[in-house]
Amino acid sequence: MSKLLDDAIAELRTLPETEQDWAAENIRSIVRLHERSTEYRLTEEQVEDVRRTVADLDAGRERLLTEEETDGMWRRLDV
Repeated sequence: MSKLLDDAIAELRTLPETEQDWAAENIRSIVRLHERSTEYRLTEEQVEDVRRTVADLDAGRERLLTEEETDGMWRRLDV
């Protein structure tokens, strides 16, 4: 265990039990999130696609649909 985590846990031990429980649930959520994040990994090609899309959005070459445009699209598709 890292010293930082060890120190944080020592501080948590001084809190009331309800706050300790809240902190413990949050730590467990982080662990579950980490476990799930290792299940899904983007390929290098997918990462490059995301970077390209973000660059295009930033440069104004692409734009995201507005909420109204998205609603209209779903209505046209009858979804």
